[in-house]
Amino acid sequence: MPAKTQLKDLLSGYGQETEKQTPPVLPETSNVIAAPPGPDVPPSRRGKRHISGYFDSEVYRQVKIICAEDEKTVQEILGEALNALFVNRGKPPIA
Repeated sequence: MPAKTQLKDLLSGYGQETEKQTPPVLPETSNVIAAPPGPDVPPSRRGKRHISGYFDSEVYRQVKIICAEDEKTVQEILGEALNALFVNRGKPPIA
């Protein structure tokens, strides 16, 4: 069984000035190129980004009811909702 480490040994040097390290410089996001999607990514999702949020169960239920009534997917309904938001804010409907 190894010997126990003493608290004074662990704290030796605590609070003393250490060599300051400069944080690494990260590339700007505009220069970052995303890796090409792997073979497991369906073609319908290539070049697309995921948007999500957490809402109350009643919101989920109501969205699913609208989907059933309109015979559309959640993605189609959310695209309509995003386009309505964009138009409301003076942006082009691109969803």
